[in-house]
Amino acid sequence: MAMTRIRVGLLPSTQFIAGTLPVPKVKNPDTGEVASDLDTGETLHILTVFLMEEGRAEQMKITVPESGLPGGLQPGMPVRVAELFATPWARVFNGQLSNGVAYPGGGAGAGAGQVKAAAPEPVYPVAPESGDDDSRFTNGLAFDVAKAIESHGYPKLPSGP
Repeated sequence: MAMTRIRVGLLPSTQFIAGTLPVPKVKNPDTGEVASDLDTGETLHILTVFLMEEGRAEQMKITVPESGLPGGLQPGMPVRVAELFATPWARVFNGQLSNGVAYPGGGAGAGAGQVKAAAPEPVYPVAPESGDDDSRFTNGLAFDVAKAIESHGYPKLPSGP
């Protein structure tokens, strides 16, 4: 029976933050067998991330092949998740029904399921306004300060004259 895979549409403003270090996905807890990609044989990892979108945050665990993990990944690091899918599942274990949604990061096959380090792009240095000759303060620095203030729950700073 084919599994249903639903592509997750993300807003351009959606951000992901790594919540934990990746851990190998365990296929069989009794034997400790590690899960691998059916097409490539590559070891699969579980990565806990925080999805932040439109003023809310959700914790998610996504499955990523080893080649899809960036080197030096640390908790708190911004990451970019490529091709996120939702796969509904259900099973009966010891007479009890359990169900949920799995989030494999990417499609089936080689090269799918990439998680990339998302280095924030600084907006400075920006050329100063005409007549401003103090190189310590740039428009980009002002934008970064405004973004930091907003990230702490303060209202968005107005722009314009």
